[in-house]
Amino acid sequence: MSIRPADTWRVRRMAIGGVLGFVCATAIRALDFWPVQRASDLRAFLGLLGVPLLLIVTLIALLVAALVSLYRSQFRRMASSFVAIALVPLCFLTVVRAPIFDPWLWYVILNKSRLDAAAGAYTQTIIEERDVSIGLVGLNPGHSIELIYSESNIDGQTTGNSPTTHLYGNFYRRDEFF
Repeated sequence: MSIRPADTWRVRRMAIGGVLGFVCATAIRALDFWPVQRASDLRAFLGLLGVPLLLIVTLIALLVAALVSLYRSQFRRMASSFVAIALVPLCFLTVVRAPIFDPWLWYVILNKSRLDAAAGAYTQTIIEERDVSIGLVGLNPGHSIELIYSESNIDGQTTGNSPTTHLYGNFYRRDEFF
């Protein structure tokens, strides 16, 4: 049984939707790790225009393709466009919510010996703090991330409005919005 060219385009359309969701979520995750001090213009472009614009334009294009397919009574093509539209937020939320895609987790895993040495003999200390704010000042809230070393379990403890999440070993992450 051979695959018709129209079938491959349907599969490609759905794959494009999944890859788009994955890429946009990965970009958002990368912006959570990339400090403001480095290339702030590129960060502002990606945060304000790059990722949202890519999402909106592609979703509108898929919606227009679905409506044109409906008008032409091509129901399989229309269904694949709607599946592609549904795959974008599904893949996006999977990457944003899954801890394995957190760049701070991989930073701690790859630099564990150096970070352990930086913690020294302290039972609880802030090892690193980064300002990872996205967007224009005054319009978006500021966002700061602290990497904390603690020998006691502080997972879920809140300071103000910022909870801590366990990363790996004795390392925790605290997001603060100001």
